[in-house]
Amino acid sequence: MNGATVGRLPPHGPPRGGAIVAVCAGIRPAGSVPMKHTLALLAAVLLAGCGVETASTAATAGALKKQEIEQGRKTMDQMQGRIAGSMDQAQERLKRADR
Repeated sequence: MNGATVGRLPPHGPPRGGAIVAVCAGIRPAGSVPMKHTLALLAAVLLAGCGVETASTAATAGALKKQEIEQGRKTMDQMQGRIAGSMDQAQERLKRADR
């Protein structure tokens, strides 16, 4: 067969422990988990981590928005007070000017 090595072992010897032969034959050791299941579990864990981060980011953004709203209300109340004071002063000036 023109020097082909059919039926011969490679120069480095047979596979150790029969692991390669078992995998090629579709035989899994007892208690092993198929790669599909392992990858699915890994993907689920990674995606769950993304969901947790998204939820915490949304909560943080919500808390910041609440603080902004409260600060805006305080500023609005202060400005309304200043406007009311300015209006009162203007009324007093008009009364003094009429006398």
